[in-house]
Amino acid sequence: MLADAHRELWKWVREFELHPALCFLDKTIPNEWPDVELHNQQVEKAIAWIAEEKASYIIKEKNTAILVEKGKFIGMGTIDHLEVAEPIEPAYAAAIKEAVTPYAENEVIKSMLRKYLERYPHRVVRIVE
Repeated sequence: MLADAHRELWKWVREFELHPALCFLDKTIPNEWPDVELHNQQVEKAIAWIAEEKASYIIKEKNTAILVEKGKFIGMGTIDHLEVAEPIEPAYAAAIKEAVTPYAENEVIKSMLRKYLERYPHRVVRIVE
């Protein structure tokens, strides 16, 4: 698990152009430090991206729904009897949670969800928390 966290942090350093020493990944002391304002802006972008990744939402396609709570895949199933409209209140999300079949989350599912969200954002219904 620690190795996964380390790998993820390096990914963020590359993706958001963060300074490795300021993320406690590089033990050497650099000759030059990055501009504080610019680096802080990059950190804010990374934090916003992480917060978005931890969002709660439902992917609705015809009579099927996929439920994600706080960035974690919960399950999927048929929701014929439930009408989904944005935004969804937590109590309504609980009814959907009861209707879907729980499944274990794994990296393949997480990757598929990310790609689906990028391709079909109009099918995503956010849950108000």
